[in-house]
Amino acid sequence: MFTREEQDLLTAELERRISEDEGYLIPWIILLDFEIGTRIGEILAISNSDVVDGRLHIHKQLVQEYDISDLNDVKTIGWHVVEYTKSDCGDRWIPLTDKAIRYIKHIAAINNKLNRQFEDYLFITTEGTITDHSVKAQLERSCERAGIPKRSTHKIRKTYASTLYKNGVSVSDIGKLLGHVDETTTLRHYIFSLDDTRDFDDRIRNALSLKEKKNEVEIVTKRDHNIISLSDYQKGRNKEKPLIISGFF
Repeated sequence: MFTREEQDLLTAELERRISEDEGYLIPWIILLDFEIGTRIGEILAISNSDVVDGRLHIHKQLVQEYDISDLNDVKTIGWHVVEYTKSDCGDRWIPLTDKAIRYIKHIAAINNKLNRQFEDYLFITTEGTITDHSVKAQLERSCERAGIPKRSTHKIRKTYASTLYKNGVSVSDIGKLLGHVDETTTLRHYIFSLDDTRDFDDRIRNALSLKEKKNEVEIVTKRDHNIISLSDYQKGRNKEKPLIISGFF
């Protein structure tokens, strides 16, 4: 997965790339995917009309078409958008963060400024939609320049799921957002720790420190049960017994 530190480094590199070329949309695709966690084919098929009242409708995907007339020589024909997703529950609505909405508005503004229109799609070039090969290549280059391990676009999707889980979203709800049929798939293959080594070490130390403090409190509480009130003794109680005062001095 991408740790929080790695995400910050990658974001800085993507923003640097954007500053070099305002009309280059692929860095925006990567940034947006951290906010919505879709499959790469799904994000590339997003249209402006899919955004409604702060939610994103995922119901189509960009797929590669092949000529299989000769199974010994399968050829790529091209790319096109289909009106379905990978799974039966893939048709879904994803709530958008404020950051995601800003990204989408900015991308739409770039397209309008450069007079790029292609069937209402958000991520387009003068030749049509952007392909997943271009996105994957840019992500690898950006990881390398940011000084972090190269990772695939699918790792962004897993980072999205892990972030939601870490912040209290149930496995069932995460599975719905990802378009999974079985939430077991979500739990076994998409949820991981996002801590880097330092965060992991600090979390373990803090957990053990809390346990130690809890034990100390329990010990003090048990000892306090043996304390006899001096005021009670002076009022005439415990007259038949010698005064015994215990505590910490």
